[in-house]
Amino acid sequence: MARRILLVEPQAHLDHGHYPVIFAERAADLIELGYEVEVLTRQGWALAGDPAFPALTIHRFGTFALATDRFAQRLWRVGTRAFGHRLASIGRSAVIVLAARAWRRKIGATAVVVFHPCDERVASLLAGPGSWYLNQSGQPRTIRGPSVRLANWAARRAEVRRERRGGRLRGSYTTEGALESWQRDLFWFAPHILPLATYRDRPQMTAAPARAEVGLPDRGRLALFFGFHAAKDPDVIFQAFSHLSEWQLVVAGSGAAPAYRKWEELRRGDRVPILIEGFADEATRALLHSAVDLMVLSYQPSWQGFDSGGLMDALAWGLPVVCSDGCQAARIIRAHNLGTVFEPGNVDTLVAAVRAAPQSPDPVGRAHARSEMSGRRVAQRILDSLDL
Repeated sequence: MARRILLVEPQAHLDHGHYPVIFAERAADLIELGYEVEVLTRQGWALAGDPAFPALTIHRFGTFALATDRFAQRLWRVGTRAFGHRLASIGRSAVIVLAARAWRRKIGATAVVVFHPCDERVASLLAGPGSWYLNQSGQPRTIRGPSVRLANWAARRAEVRRERRGGRLRGSYTTEGALESWQRDLFWFAPHILPLATYRDRPQMTAAPARAEVGLPDRGRLALFFGFHAAKDPDVIFQAFSHLSEWQLVVAGSGAAPAYRKWEELRRGDRVPILIEGFADEATRALLHSAVDLMVLSYQPSWQGFDSGGLMDALAWGLPVVCSDGCQAARIIRAHNLGTVFEPGNVDTLVAAVRAAPQSPDPVGRAHARSEMSGRRVAQRILDSLDL
């Protein structure tokens, strides 16, 4: 069988967030490690043709899989919230696994790597033979009851049969908190703790030409807030930088400018940031991160996710980072002396953290962090877990 891997990212067609980027970066890592890579998506890939990524063979869900997936999405509105979400999770997981199983046979793939939340029990029961890897975000849901115990038993039996035929189902989560959950609920799964967002070398350029090309001021200190999703708390950033007269805030990336306008409707600050609208392609990301002096990350207090693409970008372009405390990104920043942290939601501590931030991250700490979280290292760990 060819050294070919099928990557599955149903949301690759979306032109926001990490959806069109992370799987493509992992594809590049696997290609560098000597594998052929093909991709299964729901409706194509938003960044197809971007020269920053390798050319990839893209497959799509068939008509039946698309229709079933749409139906599963509607289940989010069925019955109680928890019940509807559980049914939707099972339905979407089944669609993803069965579609991937069919394409794996078609292309003769060595293994399948799934980049979408997928129910581990459903995957084990439906994946069939071969090697599979669930590159999960977050951690497994804690579910109780006789039906779950039965599902765990059946999933374990399926895994035993798969291993007898030379395959296996493995996976990873992004937080240490997942370990307790899988030891209790998914005792047969044995996953790793791995990041989704990882470090990759990026094109470097000096600040002056980058600022000129993207239309930023040629003088003064610039801080970047890049991209918005529900786990982020940008309001404290907008408020803090309205009082930081020595800094100019740049707001860019998917959803970031609309988040500022929403905040502005309620409270106008003393200073207005520079807004750069829409999705930033790889070339624009490189210009922005080369142009600024500081990266600012702010998350909701409950956020425990590891996959901070912003932190990985800061590592790539050598930017110091100011980050809200309590999340995994803040722990990495502290451990490697990459910047400063502040109390989540607290404007005064954010202002102090910005003023105390170093001009550059510690070079030794940055080198260690880049090594620990490199995409190639993560890709190799996936291969090792599948014994490839």
